Amino acid sequence: MPKGNIKQFLEAEGASANRLRLTLDIAEGLKYLHNLRVVHGDIKSENILVDSQRNARITDFGMTSLAYASRNLSRSTDPTGTIHYSAPEILETEALQAEVPDSGPKSDVYALSMVMYEMFTGNAPFYQHKRPATVIASIMKGDRPKRPSVPSLSDQVWSIMETCWAVRWQDRPTAAEVASLVSQLTG
Repeated sequence: MPKGNIKQFLEAEGASANRLRLTLDIAEGLKYLHNLRVVHGDIKSENILVDSQRNARITDFGMTSLAYASRNLSRSTDPTGTIHYSAPEILETEALQAEVPDSGPKSDVYALSMVMYEMFTGNAPFYQHKRPATVIASIMKGDRPKRPSVPSLSDQVWSIMETCWAVRWQDRPTAAEVASLVSQLTG
């Protein structure tokens, strides 16, 4: 894509980038996938590209899974994705070598919140942890990124992120609900 991944795009554009619009693009993309009963499984900044019109596009469907029945999820590959963006239920599943939980689309929503954190703060989630085991331990005990003092991060956006990274997947909104909330902020 002409503008690179979302991280590269935001580094190049700086404060002038419309982060809310990009967030809406991603949420709408997830809504579309989830309506098709497709779970991406590896949402992270490197897998969100920006086109020449400055639209965010979800890419890299190597971790994608299809929900064939409401509670039957089939994954094509290893379910963990990238640790810093992985929902606790996915990490727990991998650690216990258990079946993939029913969280499906809600795990993508958790990952979206981590991408949002990176977009609005300029830092990867859990950037302070250098070892994967420390990241996993933090996520599993319910830690979430701390709110930094960043002008581009409004109370409303922070609230959406907090809702999306709820520890229990049942407490997270759907991608459609996230898209609706973000759409209200874009006016």
